[in-house]
Amino acid sequence: MSFTHVMILLSAGLSAINVVLLLATYRRAAQWRESDDAKAILARLTLVENDITGFKARFENVATKADVARLTAEVNGLEQLVKNTDAGVIRIEQLLMRGAK
Repeated sequence: MSFTHVMILLSAGLSAINVVLLLATYRRAAQWRESDDAKAILARLTLVENDITGFKARFENVATKADVARLTAEVNGLEQLVKNTDAGVIRIEQLLMRGAK
């Protein structure tokens, strides 16, 4: 028997062992899937998926950095408007107080 024949037989033997292991693993996985442990893990996974869905729904409405920056700019603008209005009211009060004398 030549080296080539030995390698072919070795390759065929390893392939046969691989097929047997693959079938055994597949059968074991099928049995595990129906076990109580698998059902418990799948139930827990479903709960986690539901939690993730809930978190996504909550975080869709969370303010972004751009929203906070826009709100800050609006508040600063209103602050300036209040200061200008306050200064105008003070001037009018002073004018009325001088006119009442």
